[in-house]
Amino acid sequence: MKNFNFEVVGTNTVTKKFDGYIFESPDFAFAAKNRCFVDMHEGGFVYVFELKIVRFVNEHVILEGFISDKEKNVGRISLKYLP
Repeated sequence: MKNFNFEVVGTNTVTKKFDGYIFESPDFAFAAKNRCFVDMHEGGFVYVFELKIVRFVNEHVILEGFISDKEKNVGRISLKYLP
């Protein structure tokens, strides 16, 4: 399995603790019907990322959406794909 890496490049007050984190996601893939839920791993923790928007900015791929933890804390986050 290939791990895909994503750097946190945007947060809100709920997700500010993730500034600068690098998340790993095994076998990242887009789902049908514009719904995409992906497990993101960092430091032994697993978070669920719900993809809402994909942007292509200055040769970068930026994913925007919501991230949640097992305690159901949810906040907005932007991730940059690291090739």
